[in-house]
Amino acid sequence: MYNKTESEWTRELCKELHKIGVMTRPLVGGAMTPDGWEDRLIVTRFNIFLVEFKGPKTVVSPQQKIVLRKHHVLTPGDVFLARRNPGVREGWLIHPRSFEPVLPFVFGPLFVKSLFLARRIVQESHQMENGLSLEEARQEYFQRLYLA
Repeated sequence: MYNKTESEWTRELCKELHKIGVMTRPLVGGAMTPDGWEDRLIVTRFNIFLVEFKGPKTVVSPQQKIVLRKHHVLTPGDVFLARRNPGVREGWLIHPRSFEPVLPFVFGPLFVKSLFLARRIVQESHQMENGLSLEEARQEYFQRLYLA
């Protein structure tokens, strides 16, 4: 039975990602990072992801939900919540807007593959919902932001 804390699990996963050349950086709330920001910046050769890691029973705070949704609007498919299943190291990548599971992930290097696949799913569903390309969606967001 796997029963590490959320922090221990996140550190273990990031160590595995470093072995395959993926850069991870913690984003800790404080003077430089506002409260509610995701736990980690994950930089691959092709993409940058923001991921909030949660244990099986850890609650997502209201501020975290707001930040996850805002970041999702800016970059659909690049922001996820990774929720670990009870007793194991694997879990689900959760959509930051609906908070519904998108795709299961496995612990270790294949976590990155899960991020890429989930990114495609979210981006394709976003385009179908809005009938917009990602660039058009980003432009629409900034227009709404500056006109408000």
